Amino acid sequence: SPHYLTPVPTLADASQDTACDVLYVVGGLYGNIKALEALEEGMERERRHGLRIEVCFNGDFNFFNATSKTWARINQGVRALGHATAGNVD
Repeated sequence: SPHYLTPVPTLADASQDTACDVLYVVGGLYGNIKALEALEEGMERERRHGLRIEVCFNGDFNFFNATSKTWARINQGVRALGHATAGNVD
């Protein structure tokens, strides 16, 4: 579906670049709350060392989160932590 993708020119747009010391590119989170919590903990640990952290999520962060509670937790976490593509980056 054309609504489920991020166009290549958008991904290549240098005006969206950001300075950071660490870039996490997270693919296939698939509703895994434990993985999200591990990412949050790792980011916090690195921030305590003064590092600037950025995160970009692949569009597949929902899947196994079958309840509204887990869906909300994953989506709130993704929005709070960084950026997300619309769809997969394959």
